[in-house]
Amino acid sequence: MDNRKLEKGTVNTEPPMWLFKAVALCDFYQGRQRQRDGWPWHSYAIGEIFYVIAEDGGYWLAINKDDPKMKTAVIWGKNFARLA
Repeated sequence: MDNRKLEKGTVNTEPPMWLFKAVALCDFYQGRQRQRDGWPWHSYAIGEIFYVIAEDGGYWLAINKDDPKMKTAVIWGKNFARLA
């Protein structure tokens, strides 16, 4: 359960549960036709920040911080640095 509290009039733009934040160290573009375990790949540029919600080896299921629709897709962990 998410126990973060919001002040009146604020909007929560974070996913409800996440393990850690990560920042992209390089650009990556993978067409939407390719998938891993049924999940599409995210495309990203250097410096983009993601909320990681699950890990499977070197692959992470994540949500782009700047995506208002909060689409969940796969990113490759070796292209990212974890943020504190």
